[in-house]
Amino acid sequence: MREEKDSDQCMLGNGFGVIFGGVLGWRLGFVISCILGLCALFGYFKFSSDPKRGASDFELQDSNIIQDYNYKITPNSLIQLVKTKTVIGNYC
Repeated sequence: MREEKDSDQCMLGNGFGVIFGGVLGWRLGFVISCILGLCALFGYFKFSSDPKRGASDFELQDSNIIQDYNYKITPNSLIQLVKTKTVIGNYC
């Protein structure tokens, strides 16, 4: 089912590309598609919302446990992450 949606979206994008590129020229087609993409991105961030943490976990649906995740990444934690040697870091 997921593959059908992806192929439909690909065909839709190709169709719009042919229309914009054939009628308006390929450069203007890229500009218009960029503007439409930015409008879609703005609309997504403006009107969408994140689900509550664990809302789709069936195991947690019946429990009364309140999950509160409030960890913030700080500059110190990033520095510690870079200083930690890993397998790749040993060879560089």
